[in-house]
Amino acid sequence: MDKGESIEDLVKATERLAHPPSRRQIERWQKAELIPSGRQCPRQRGRGTYTLYPPGTARQLRAVCELRDQHRDLDAVAWSPGLPATRSALRGSAAH
Repeated sequence: MDKGESIEDLVKATERLAHPPSRRQIERWQKAELIPSGRQCPRQRGRGTYTLYPPGTARQLRAVCELRDQHRDLDAVAWSPGLPATRSALRGSAAH
């Protein structure tokens, strides 16, 4: 079995927060590089694929959720201490 966290693991890790993210929000935050990208894994017997996120993604997602409660601006969240600097945040700072 692959090591990592499924989208279901991410949802479960945040379901008790005051403002848990939707699956769509998780996808947007992945595209914004606030959480690591997952990788597509094939299901057995050709039944499609599923996404597997690196270990620790659920912990980082919880941190993003808590920061998002404090800062509505995703750039502010991206630059928050405790989150790894993302390429998109670094590109945004170079533009300023």
